[in-house]
Amino acid sequence: MRIGAGGGIGAPESAAASFVLGADFVLTGSVNLCTAESGMSAAAKDLLQDADVHDTAFAPYGDLFELGGRARVLRKGVLFHARAGKLYDLWRNYDSWDAVPAAVRSKVERDYLGASFEDVYARLGRSAEPALDPKRRMALVFRWYCAQASTWAIEGAQGRAADYQIPCGPALGACNRWLAHTPLHAWRDRHADELADRLMTEAAAVARPAL
Repeated sequence: MRIGAGGGIGAPESAAASFVLGADFVLTGSVNLCTAESGMSAAAKDLLQDADVHDTAFAPYGDLFELGGRARVLRKGVLFHARAGKLYDLWRNYDSWDAVPAAVRSKVERDYLGASFEDVYARLGRSAEPALDPKRRMALVFRWYCAQASTWAIEGAQGRAADYQIPCGPALGACNRWLAHTPLHAWRDRHADELADRLMTEAAAVARPAL
């Protein structure tokens, strides 16, 4: 049985540390989002390219919204983490959308949803369920926002950059520091296979004395 290590692998030192601790292989994650092959939009990759190790935050995770699930996302240059957090607080503190102060409702509809609460709910195809618990209705609409934020980032939606949900960990910041003064500084010059080769080659040089 072979045991690998994943999570936080963004520079030769972290890969080397995994091998020294006994890993048979390593798995990269965040660093691959910022490569030419990534399905993320160019606008999102431009943001990722400038991220540092402290430029991420935890935000509500759409599929686990009501359970308080959270995922790490890019913080620098976007507002998704703050806006999704605000929606979660509203869901926790109010039993229905109508109970939310009018000024707050207007701001959320204008700046977050881009449509009225009822319009978004209608898009979900749940209008035939009038008896649905009001708090559940809020959760469904807020989960829609989280799902859309991810789609907007992938598609590079114009005018919605502040709402991009871009999954990202500190490993990408470490990777950006590592590649800052190399030919792979720009994401358009980063290719997943070349990045992997470079990571392993330099990790071997770092780990060799310890092994």
